Amino acid sequence: MGMLGEFLRYAYDLVSGRGDRLAEFIDPLTMAERYLRWGQQSGDLRDFRAGLEQLRLCVDADAPLAVLLVRKYSCLLDLARAGVDGLLTRHENGLREEERRETEIRYERDGLRQGLEDLAALVARLKADGSLLKAKEQERIIAEQRSRLAALEQRLAGLEERGDLCDSYDATVADCEKFFQHLDQAQLTLSVCPKLSPQARQSLARQLAEHLEQARLRINRLDPTGREAASAPPATPPYPA
Repeated sequence: MGMLGEFLRYAYDLVSGRGDRLAEFIDPLTMAERYLRWGQQSGDLRDFRAGLEQLRLCVDADAPLAVLLVRKYSCLLDLARAGVDGLLTRHENGLREEERRETEIRYERDGLRQGLEDLAALVARLKADGSLLKAKEQERIIAEQRSRLAALEQRLAGLEERGDLCDSYDATVADCEKFFQHLDQAQLTLSVCPKLSPQARQSLARQLAEHLEQARLRINRLDPTGREAASAPPATPPYPA
C-alpha cells in the first residue's frame, strides 16, 4: 500500500481543497529544476544558487509523495555539484592562464637578456672602431631594454609569490562552502525525514557525503600553499523539515 496509499492521499488532498498547500512544495521544486537546466546550458553560477534558494521553500512535511522528496534532494545534489564544479573549473582555468602568462614573460625575459648581451658586445665593437655616435645610440637602446627587463622581473617576482593565486583560491573555497552548506543541511534533514524509507534516506545521504568528500579533495589539490582547505563556516539555517 506504500506508493498507492501516498497517491490516494495526494488525490484526496487535491479534491479536499489542499491543492494550494501542495503547490507550495511542487512549484518551487519545479522552478529549482528549471534553474538547474538553465545553469547547465548557460554555465551561469547564479542559476544554481537561485535553484538552491527555491528548494529552501520546499517544506518536507508538505511533500504529497515520497518521490517528490527524492526529486528535491536529487535536484539539490545536482545544483550543488554543478555549482562547485563550475567554481573549481573557473579557478583551474585561471591557473592555466596564469601559467601561460608566466611562461610568456619568462620567454620574453630570457630573450631580452640575450639581446642585451649582444648589444653590449656590439657597443664594445663600435667604440673600438671609433663609431661613438652609433655606440651611443645602441647604449640608449640598451637602457630602454634594461628598463623593460626590470619591469618583467618585477612581474615575475609577483607571480612567483603566488599572492593572487592564494587570494583566488581562498575566494573559491569561500564560494564552494556556500554550496556545501546546503548539502550539510540536507544531510541533517534527511536523517530525520519520516516520509522517506530508510533505504532512500541512506542512498541520498551516501550520494551527498560522497560528493562532499570528492569536492573537498579536489579543493585541497588546488591549494597553492599546500594547506588543507579551510573548514566550513557556520552553517546557514536548516531546511524546514
